[in-house]
Amino acid sequence: MIFLHDASEKAAAETPEGRDRVIDGIRAFAIVGVVFGHLLMGLVLWKDGVPFAGNLLASSVPLQLLTWVLQVMPFFFIAGGAANLLSWQSAKQRHLPYHMWVWNRVRRLLKPIIMYMAVMAPLGALLYKLTVPAVATPLLALATQLLWFVGIYTLITALTPILVAMETRMHFGAAALWFALVALVDMGRLQWGWPSVLGILNFISVWAIASHCGYWYIQRHTHRGSMVLAAFGLLAFNIVLVRVGPYPVSLVGLPGEDFSNMAPPSLVMAVHTLFQFALLTIVRPVLVRLLEIPRLWRRVVEVNIAAMTIYLWHLPVIAAITFFFHSLTWDRPVFESAEGVVLPGNGFFIASIPYWVVTAVAIFWLVQILWVTEHIRLPWWDRSAEKRSTDRKSTRLNSSH
Repeated sequence: MIFLHDASEKAAAETPEGRDRVIDGIRAFAIVGVVFGHLLMGLVLWKDGVPFAGNLLASSVPLQLLTWVLQVMPFFFIAGGAANLLSWQSAKQRHLPYHMWVWNRVRRLLKPIIMYMAVMAPLGALLYKLTVPAVATPLLALATQLLWFVGIYTLITALTPILVAMETRMHFGAAALWFALVALVDMGRLQWGWPSVLGILNFISVWAIASHCGYWYIQRHTHRGSMVLAAFGLLAFNIVLVRVGPYPVSLVGLPGEDFSNMAPPSLVMAVHTLFQFALLTIVRPVLVRLLEIPRLWRRVVEVNIAAMTIYLWHLPVIAAITFFFHSLTWDRPVFESAEGVVLPGNGFFIASIPYWVVTAVAIFWLVQILWVTEHIRLPWWDRSAEKRSTDRKSTRLNSSH
């Protein structure tokens, strides 16, 4: 068995000269941030053997302010936008058709998902057979709730040629157009009585803005000095939106809220995305120097090699460890408020330390074992679309003789 640590050592040593390590760095930071956010903030209340989920953030508005730092999903799409731009430029230089380029981009995401679902589907059927639906349903919902990211990321990737063309013709105006669409959709569904389903449009608009940020990062269209002013302005704008407008403080969805800034993403999330880009531009020189440190770079490479494994499997591990502690009658002290929201009780943080440690160790070792599922070669699946096209052309030529 090849452990992730050994593979990352080799990959880090073979890093090409001139590679922009910051893109890999922010992707690794985002993935680790998602895991720790879910680990630290999750609550479970057991009633008659049935689990009810809660969120630690719901207990305090000051804690919800932490999401303005810990909400790192925009970094995924900024890094993805930067990587997609470079890949699309390379594809055009090689005259690679669009459909082949898209397939080459998304197949690396889809393979670990297919393997993940190959495990979760029979496991879900087993859960329904061994438990009651009230137990099995929330567990399966937890195991699949993060798949939304893959769907919208695939769509944004497929839209890359259009987004790049908009960027080329309109420059900053392209992101401004998407921003205006987000504002229009929010006004319509929050003030003018438009159907709430129109909020789905914001999944495209907000993450398209993040992709444009990735393009700006690659093309260096922004300067640190202006980004400092922009960061303060964007932060102030978001404060006004929350204080004066209908938006909640939290940048993640919370139980009991009528409106979420995350699903679908709101105008506040769009502003937060631009703020994170401004922050990235400001700290980039520092990140460049930090990521030259061999030990830190190896850890970044390690996370990137196992990115989808970490992303997909950390929630099932959290659920399994929660069940394990419950079976030992070691439930953390929580209670249900009058509004039906699960909140932490006295001694919650002390009681959570063993749970957090055991879960973190379990995630680490499971990733060490399962990371290879992202890189197992499947003859048909991993043969590039470009190679298959060459084979088809050769077949047609041979048949014509």
